[in-house]
Amino acid sequence: MGDSLLDQQILAQIEGLNRLKMWVDASLHRAVNSLDEHRGHAPDVAAELALVLSVSEQHARRVVDLSTVLVRRLPETLAAMESGVVDSYRASEGCCGYGLVE
Repeated sequence: MGDSLLDQQILAQIEGLNRLKMWVDASLHRAVNSLDEHRGHAPDVAAELALVLSVSEQHARRVVDLSTVLVRRLPETLAAMESGVVDSYRASEGCCGYGLVE
């Protein structure tokens, strides 16, 4: 069995990193939405994003769609991500009513 204090410190570090990850994900969604709006919602946004993120174009399209929904329709969810309360998975589940079911 490990040192209880050390375990607590490691768990606190993991929790902090997870909150940071949620904030980064929210920031990414804001940036993706800004790019999409700046480009006038052009179809090539997903293709370019796929290259930048090293993901499939289909995955990139889902990121663009989720970003749009979070910024425009679910700003409270995006704010919860920024504050480290909601992760991307939960946020995307909340978007199912907006046609983003995978």
